[in-house]
Amino acid sequence: METHQLALPSGFRLANYELTRVLGKGGFGITYLGEDSHLGRRVAVKELLPDGIVARIKEGQVAAQSEELTSNWEWAKERFMEEARVLASFKHPNIVEVHQLIEANGTVYMVMDYIEGESYEARLRRIGREADEHSMRLILEPLLAGLEEVHAAGLLHRDIKPDNILLRRGIQPILLDFGSARKLLEGTTPMTSLVTHGYSPIEQYQVKGKQGPWTDIYALGAVAARAITGEKPPMSADRMSDDDFVWLSYRGLDGFRPLFMQAIDWALRVKPKDRPQNISEWRASFGWTPRASFPVRRPAPVLRVKQVVPVEAPGNPGETPKPPEEQAAAKTTHSPIVTVPELRVLKTVRKFPFIVPVLLFLAASGLLTVVGGGLALLMRPSQAPPALVSADSTLAAAAIRPPHKPAVFENSLGMKFVPVPGTGLLFSIWDTRVQDYRAFVQATGRKWTKPSFAQEVNHPAVNVTWEDAKAFCQWLSAKEGREYRLPTDAEWSLAVGLPPETGSTPKEKDGNFKRNYPWGDTWPPPRGAGNYNRTLMADDYEKTSPVGAFPENIYGLYDISGNVWQWCEDWYDSFQRRRVLRGGAWNSCTQDILLSSFRYYSFPNDEYDNIGFRCVTPDKKAGAK
Repeated sequence: METHQLALPSGFRLANYELTRVLGKGGFGITYLGEDSHLGRRVAVKELLPDGIVARIKEGQVAAQSEELTSNWEWAKERFMEEARVLASFKHPNIVEVHQLIEANGTVYMVMDYIEGESYEARLRRIGREADEHSMRLILEPLLAGLEEVHAAGLLHRDIKPDNILLRRGIQPILLDFGSARKLLEGTTPMTSLVTHGYSPIEQYQVKGKQGPWTDIYALGAVAARAITGEKPPMSADRMSDDDFVWLSYRGLDGFRPLFMQAIDWALRVKPKDRPQNISEWRASFGWTPRASFPVRRPAPVLRVKQVVPVEAPGNPGETPKPPEEQAAAKTTHSPIVTVPELRVLKTVRKFPFIVPVLLFLAASGLLTVVGGGLALLMRPSQAPPALVSADSTLAAAAIRPPHKPAVFENSLGMKFVPVPGTGLLFSIWDTRVQDYRAFVQATGRKWTKPSFAQEVNHPAVNVTWEDAKAFCQWLSAKEGREYRLPTDAEWSLAVGLPPETGSTPKEKDGNFKRNYPWGDTWPPPRGAGNYNRTLMADDYEKTSPVGAFPENIYGLYDISGNVWQWCEDWYDSFQRRRVLRGGAWNSCTQDILLSSFRYYSFPNDEYDNIGFRCVTPDKKAGAK
């Protein structure tokens, strides 16, 4: 446990918070772990205690070290409170959230989310460096989105470094420690000197250096350079006179595109005017596919549409054909079908647009529905996967839904199962629910940590390790006299509808199919596609949702994407230290993570409030043993 001679003692009461231990100490203050006695949750509490200005006197009181410093101290408090109010207005998944501002003991306290995880600095010390652009993008792109919000509010962070980036659940980067943040002022108004060697740009070494978004861009570029090369860049002050820094684009590192490396090099230019001037400009230089991270909120469609796959129209003028392997993957996965009756409906609407009011009346009766602002005819052919037929503005799409697939087996806990072709297995249509896992806990006395948020009995069980999930399957097998287990990584891929994959380990298969999501090939996910991070606006749930709250896929499986990550049997790679997780969760928000082929991983004894599991059992009718 970290200690500091100026820190408040463990057990110190501050309003309704009890401070339990020191989390960290910086030049501007001390951060504590606190317990909220009203809500029963843990928080981080930052106390403003700038070095060289104030001192601790008695019983927790803080005062300026001298009368000459009193005005500086009052100014510091005003700035701290102003920045806390601005930060409290942010509701972004990659920025730490501020809940409360408390004035007490002669100083000011900021109450924030307590985020459990590993600092990016600790991760880099552990792994050495990031292996490829895919790994780097998972860190960098969410931080760009968060930093863009900070700059839009007129703030600069000014202290971006690996120590101030926390990885929630090992993968979601959170920007921390805004104690050095400053309001972005016009002109060349001097700002206080604050530097972290290797990460601070030259203007932070200068009293009159003009700081702006380009200042944070340099620091984040330096973080990326440290992660890619394993070495911190040299001090920007030293580079002014003798720049021996070797540009990343000259190093020929495997796994990174030259364009990506050039974008990092651009951010690391010594002179501010030579760098990108804003996040939007810098992001565009990476050559990434544009993403709608914060789409306009759309009304929920009446029809809960499953996967929607574009029907190819060969020869359309101006259409860029997909690569052959992607065309083959799409055909293998979906095999869209458009029957003669649907085409007749399309042609009729085009020819006689005045029938739209009639179609709207039919929509009210359940025969026709609205999807994405257009009209979609609800058909129920015997065996037809979903398809999207392009039309004009009168009829936007025809969504053909397969018939609902009833469960073929239900066990004594009420868990329902359906067959998944090619696996010889029956998959539980839901993630294992709270009520299912509770029965196991009560029968065995196994420890189970409840999440910090409320759940109903029909929510997916979380804070379940891989070892816990295996123990549940063993208990259920003995109870039912029937084998239960976790799906393998390959079986899970079949359940999500992926075509055959290449690679000998899940790591080698990770992300092999681009633009292939459980809901189709478009980004972001449509409204009602599943339970994801609130920034995607696909749903209205803050944390977990009841199982079955969203449409099932073509095999009758609910929440195959979103809600909670799902454990698989396999090791992630040949090192055999971490197990595979599939499907994303309620806090997932990026394109890469929500690909059907994305693999995440965690240690077998890790438990998190966004991880659960799904059971499978042999399909005896299919002859599985």
